Amino acid sequence: MRRFRRTLAVIGVAAIAGCTTPPTISAAAPTWMFGDSLAGTTAASFLPERSLEVFNATRGGGGFVWTKDGLNIATEADTRIAAYGAPRRALIIGGTNDFKLSAPVVIAAMAAFEDDLTAQGIEVVWITEPGWSHAGWLAQLNNWIRSRPGSIDCAPAIADAKYASPWDQVHPTDDGYNRYADCIAENLPPLG
Repeated sequence: MRRFRRTLAVIGVAAIAGCTTPPTISAAAPTWMFGDSLAGTTAASFLPERSLEVFNATRGGGGFVWTKDGLNIATEADTRIAAYGAPRRALIIGGTNDFKLSAPVVIAAMAAFEDDLTAQGIEVVWITEPGWSHAGWLAQLNNWIRSRPGSIDCAPAIADAKYASPWDQVHPTDDGYNRYADCIAENLPPLG
């Protein structure tokens, strides 16, 4: 029964996001997306429409501290890098799945993840996450993200509640994903 519910949840996210069969972007792409389900849906279904070649290295469900099936965002990234080699640039969206933890603990994990990636020569680009649910808590993470060099502040592009999915107030609607992906595409600097 749990597997059936999990399958329905995945189908539901894909349906709300307006997913079609996206083109497959190879791990050989110079830019990878790491993060939660918001990151994964954005990378898989909305960035290719904007001619951005971004390998979707997300799995969803985990946070920077919170684990799903024993993996968090950083350990999933380690697994992907070990399997395919390191990308030149990492786009990172995440934080919501850690909302039950204190923001300083999560920010420390985010900083450690950034340090690990930059030590491998990977350019890091943080992207703010919309705060429809857990807004005060997520604002702390977004403020830290905004302090990072080269970060992209896309949360304001979809701050209006009309862009939040009515079923969870965490994931965007199709229009929200489109605006979010537009913000990323318009503000992503050329690869360094």
